[in-house]
Amino acid sequence: KSHNVKVHSISGMTSNDLIAHIKRMIRKSPGVVLVHVDSNDLTENVITMQKIKKIVAAIREVDKEEKTNISFSSINERNDVDLEKDFNLINEKSRIACGGKGFYFIDNSNIDKSCLSWDKFHLNRKGTAYLANNFKKYVSNI
Repeated sequence: KSHNVKVHSISGMTSNDLIAHIKRMIRKSPGVVLVHVDSNDLTENVITMQKIKKIVAAIREVDKEEKTNISFSSINERNDVDLEKDFNLINEKSRIACGGKGFYFIDNSNIDKSCLSWDKFHLNRKGTAYLANNFKKYVSNI
């Protein structure tokens, strides 16, 4: 309640789609941008770490004075394709990259396969509640 939070959730968006969207948001000078890049890129055989670097570059292109705190949320498991090793590798690389660049990293490892809906990749109510709680904990600690 003490934060002015706006959520933009666009299903099926890849990191390339996200860049233009984030640039528009950054021009409004938010204090924090929390980026939850999920696993859509993984199913398209895109190297997600390169995409994360592009997202950061796009944010810094608009936010040259680095007034906006950038946070990345770990990607969630999905059960429709076998990507478990990719999730772990990308999340670990993201955690390390965030620490090295002064970005925040939100760990969603409490979201497991029991948090997935019937389609095996979108979150069910339990998963959505866990994700929201992870974000709330992060925002309240800023």
